[in-house]
Amino acid sequence: LDLWGLQAQERVGDVAVEIHFRPFFLNPCLPILQPDPIRGGMTDLRKIATLADTWGITIAPHLTFDAITAGERGAPLVLLLHGFAESMHCWRAQVAALGDMGYRAIAPSQRGYSPGARPDPRELSHYLIDRLMDDAMAIVAASGYGDARFHLVGHDWGGSIAWGLADRHHERLASLTILSRPHPNAFNRALQATDAEQAQRSRHHKAFLEPDAAEV
Repeated sequence: LDLWGLQAQERVGDVAVEIHFRPFFLNPCLPILQPDPIRGGMTDLRKIATLADTWGITIAPHLTFDAITAGERGAPLVLLLHGFAESMHCWRAQVAALGDMGYRAIAPSQRGYSPGARPDPRELSHYLIDRLMDDAMAIVAASGYGDARFHLVGHDWGGSIAWGLADRHHERLASLTILSRPHPNAFNRALQATDAEQAQRSRHHKAFLEPDAAEV
């Protein structure tokens, strides 16, 4: 299901979803030039990325997440979830831009990526997608947004987590933006297709289950 430069609109509960499908080598986390509607011309987001701050967000003992943030506390929240193998830094330019636009943007390094949130990797249950979804909601709560609705953005593996959150907590989302990750149902259908094209394209997903995974 590698669609090139296409987009679609769907609904998850009462949330309107805009889905962007992009080639894998067009990483949406990379800083890019953006039109500046206020000053005119183009703005290099890398020049305003220093507006983002770094914080530690603790949701439980032994679970403290590094996160970059920007914008006033209490402003509409945008939570950005990174993909594999990335970190909060891939969103630095976007966080700064969102803060400049009046949002409270938070991009955490997720479980396993933050030094303070690395439960024993020998216990696989610590890294199930349900745990990562719980982390995201706990980060929202710990950031002072309680039961408030928020904007959710996910890229790659972060997109998979975002799809799960939209299914489980759709009433909490003001909007959902997914980058480079199709809906799980569509993705599973493509993986099971008789032509095996998507299974071949996604064969790297199983690479870390192989005996020599430590060398990958």
